[in-house]
Amino acid sequence: MKENQLKQQKYYNRGSQLKEKVFNTEDSVLWLQNNVREVGVIVGKANTSRSYIVQDVKGNRFKRTSLHLKKKNK
Repeated sequence: MKENQLKQQKYYNRGSQLKEKVFNTEDSVLWLQNNVREVGVIVGKANTSRSYIVQDVKGNRFKRTSLHLKKKNK
């Protein structure tokens, strides 16, 4: 039984940890706004952990966590 628990623990822990996404200034990203992916550019890192300042195509700036950001292929 202990062997089975260790096997289950191994597979559970493999996918349960959050992978940290790292973005640099001037990276093109897709980000969520009202459940729609918008194009934007990373302007800088925010004061809170995992947060970035994103500027959209209209020039508006938003604060988003890395959970809401996805790197855009150029």
